[in-house]
Amino acid sequence: MVSPKMVKELQASEEQKFYELIFCNIKEEDFSCLYSEIDSRPNVPVNCMVSAILLQHRQKLTYERLLDSIKFNLLTKTALGLQTLDEVPFSEASLFNFQNKLNAYFIETGINLLEREPGGVEITITQISEDQYSVSCPNQSVKAELGRKRFKAEFDLRICSSCVFASACQLQKKKSARVYYFTAAEYLKKKRLVNIQKIPKERRSLRTNVEATVSEFTRKMNNRKLKVRGRFKATIFAFAVGISVNFGRIYRYLKAKEVEPVASTA
Repeated sequence: MVSPKMVKELQASEEQKFYELIFCNIKEEDFSCLYSEIDSRPNVPVNCMVSAILLQHRQKLTYERLLDSIKFNLLTKTALGLQTLDEVPFSEASLFNFQNKLNAYFIETGINLLEREPGGVEITITQISEDQYSVSCPNQSVKAELGRKRFKAEFDLRICSSCVFASACQLQKKKSARVYYFTAAEYLKKKRLVNIQKIPKERRSLRTNVEATVSEFTRKMNNRKLKVRGRFKATIFAFAVGISVNFGRIYRYLKAKEVEPVASTA
């Protein structure tokens, strides 16, 4: 049993922010190309395995230490959204199998799924009315239907099969259509991101500290040498550490905002 004080500390931890910013934004459909086309789903939640890979590189853990951390470390369980102390989302074999699928897809297509933006192909959502949306890709525009919890847009598979972007499309593939799911909240978030892109660059971007970025990368390497070999494993390391570095900066920014002094109104 976890005490209320410990629950409060867990909720204020870096791992809780990792869960909110990273884990919750990893979507299963972005990795659907790794699995069977006959309406199947992975046995293990994809967001758990991807998040575990990121944590492994962020904390410089071996596979054995990673699994021990998942089993016994409350902070790691918080980062992976695990609700009970005895919950272990996958075995070492499942994680190896997932990485093998990532590797096989990379060899076949040259695409590292950890590198790509979610969706792979630009998807545009237009709100028609309060509960009606039109969803478009480069070659099709369809009306989304509301299900029990989210909207569903089905793209004609016959048109998709001749699309020049077919190899890059990550929408979930069904028997007769490629499917895109979203909620009203996700539509609003996407709309905000589009609006941000319309702001002049000089107003929405600051010069990155290149030297600090390189330094944060090399801290994960012994004597500035990679522990892994091969292009695929090197890219996994690079993007996992890159995501980790960005998350660390976002977390520190949010923590700094929490302690900013409130301006006096007197």
